[in-house]
Amino acid sequence: MTEPIRSMRLPLINKRTSPFEVTISGDDIKKVANSHSKQEATRTSIWEQIKNWLCGTNKKEIKGKIYDLTHNNENLSVKSVLEKIDIFYDIKRQIEPVYHNEFKMSFEKKAEGEYTFSFFIGDITHTVYGNAKNDLDNIKEYKLTNGSQFLDKEIVGESHDTNEALKKALEQVKYYIDNEGTYRFTDVSSSNQKRLNTESLEDNVKDKMVNDPSLAQKWLSLNMKAFDYYADQHPPELVNSDGHPNVDDHLTIFGLTNYTNAEALKFWQKNLITLRLP
Repeated sequence: MTEPIRSMRLPLINKRTSPFEVTISGDDIKKVANSHSKQEATRTSIWEQIKNWLCGTNKKEIKGKIYDLTHNNENLSVKSVLEKIDIFYDIKRQIEPVYHNEFKMSFEKKAEGEYTFSFFIGDITHTVYGNAKNDLDNIKEYKLTNGSQFLDKEIVGESHDTNEALKKALEQVKYYIDNEGTYRFTDVSSSNQKRLNTESLEDNVKDKMVNDPSLAQKWLSLNMKAFDYYADQHPPELVNSDGHPNVDDHLTIFGLTNYTNAEALKFWQKNLITLRLP
């Protein structure tokens, strides 16, 4: 975390219209970030406790959230990063709305599925480090549904939950080359063929999928699970102080989930033949 501007003070929302003011300063954030325990990070003086009671605020709680935001930030999964974003917004929501423009986020791709996600509070920056490979096991073991509607609904029925019809339908899927020389899945609509990320597969892998339907079924299953996994990683309510959606933050998170999804599929492309599914 970069050196904070000590004069920066963010006032907490005063719920009791008290003449006092409770603030989070750059120095507060630095002390919490450098704390070795949550107990140390959330320590408050008697006077701070009195002011919090008079103002209806909870500075100790916010310090605890800053501690969670600024600790255990190496080699995260996208689920863990989204939990950090939720914490970041929890902090933001307790600050007076006029200061909400001091809270920003950014996402940067690195090599081999690695990435950084940075949180900005004024001139203070805190960066966490993630790796798409940390989501692989979570996705692989995710419950199989047809929430993605990749499989034709007429075959599996309207229910998106795992059922015998879904399992049987998946076992019938084959991969083939049509009369125009295009690789295609059976039992998958034309509009969904393009959603299955087969453009990332090399031709020799596609040919093996043609000859071995279980590989085609494995690839389809991974895409179905990945769709549900990332759809279920709900970010917090991303709104500005005026109540309107924060478009910049939405796009940042969309970039994160899209990138990690694509990187997971790249890894599976290289390991599809040996990959075991639960």
